[in-house]
Amino acid sequence: MGRCFDAARSHEPTSIAVWEAMGDAALRRGGMAGGGGAVTDPRVNAAWRDAADAYEHAQLLGGDVESRLGFVLGSIMARDGTASVADGAVLAAATKAATMYPLLVSAHHARGISLEARGDYAAAVQAFQTALVLLDADDLRHPELDHSSSSPSVKPFDPRVTPTARVAIQLDLARALSAAGRADEAIALYDTLRQDGVIRADDFAVVLSYAVALHQAGRSSEAVTHLVAILSTAGAAPHLRLAAATAAVRIHIAARRWDEAYGIVLTATSDLPDEG
Repeated sequence: MGRCFDAARSHEPTSIAVWEAMGDAALRRGGMAGGGGAVTDPRVNAAWRDAADAYEHAQLLGGDVESRLGFVLGSIMARDGTASVADGAVLAAATKAATMYPLLVSAHHARGISLEARGDYAAAVQAFQTALVLLDADDLRHPELDHSSSSPSVKPFDPRVTPTARVAIQLDLARALSAAGRADEAIALYDTLRQDGVIRADDFAVVLSYAVALHQAGRSSEAVTHLVAILSTAGAAPHLRLAAATAAVRIHIAARRWDEAYGIVLTATSDLPDEG
């Protein structure tokens, strides 16, 4: 496949279609290598970076919305430190796509993620809300489409289930609401999604965001319960366990619960290798 693209690129170096096809292939390669979420795998990072680079090149050649959103997606997923979704170019691409195609849900969703990464949480909330409104409009125009839930044949909390577009946007909205200081609204949205059974039990990133919102709302005891659950789960990603431990320690220290804070530290470091 790589040789085919190299040949096509050498014959048609200014072909937008070739660069977009290369970007699409890299996105697919990243998805397959990641197995649905292993974003720390170097192979996955390289694939996302290749996708972002290919789509960026297509964009510079005059590529339209596919090039812009492909560049945004690749940059969002890349975790190798060479580029960040907080880069101005990423937000510019998402904003341009949303401006050119104001009814495109994915454009506003991508713009919201880019705004959130740059710390503009209020604007991110608006972008996510716009995406949801457009999704509702799609439902009215095409009632045969179901964006609201996973297939009824799939059990809730199944880790193999990919969130629907609606759930993905709602989770991003809840996180942005919390970051914008609107914790009560974030908690209400999280609780609704939990009651609907569309949040996976092993989605520790969501659990962490929920705990942060609980703490912001003054419900620190509940927050600690969720944070400790993450910390105590060996299957949770190391960076999420570290974030959960840090948040729990800060809560305990703020309440002058020194022994509890020390206990969290011991738990967090219990599986570190001994220094020889």
